[in-house]
Amino acid sequence: MCLSRKLIRLLVVMAVLLANPLSFAHAAENDDTLAPLLAWQNKYPFDKIDGQEFWDTPALATRLRAMMDSKAHQFFKDELAHGVVTPLNAKDGILYTEMCKAHDCAAVHVYLFVDTEADKVYICWHDEAASHDLWLENGKTAQLEKGSCVLKEGEKDNMDLLSRLRGAGA
Repeated sequence: MCLSRKLIRLLVVMAVLLANPLSFAHAAENDDTLAPLLAWQNKYPFDKIDGQEFWDTPALATRLRAMMDSKAHQFFKDELAHGVVTPLNAKDGILYTEMCKAHDCAAVHVYLFVDTEADKVYICWHDEAASHDLWLENGKTAQLEKGSCVLKEGEKDNMDLLSRLRGAGA
């Protein structure tokens, strides 16, 4: 019986994978990394790549849902993510954007950072109606002094804000 070349290649690949079961786990982990989001650099989050918006990529959507309660997440999706939002910029493997509530930017303003190398998401959320700002860091939330989620004197851009606040939720 003569096996076709394709079948032989398939059997070899299966043998290698079965000999190293960690490769299955590694492949599953890689499907959930944030690195592919760098494709949105210089694009708006609602721009589609391969038919999908930035916000709807599984790796990011899962993290965003885990970072907020359902009410905050719904507000984020309805009022912020598809409202007034800047294009995604990137520096040193970190994507960042800022968004605000339409017609009320001073009242509700949010900075989002996606560290594709550390595989972490950070959000700084300013809501004028709240008594404090919030720092959300990979599933942990910290209350910050009101006004912390705005650029301070001497800070040039959003990356300076991230440098100042990273670790606040640890």
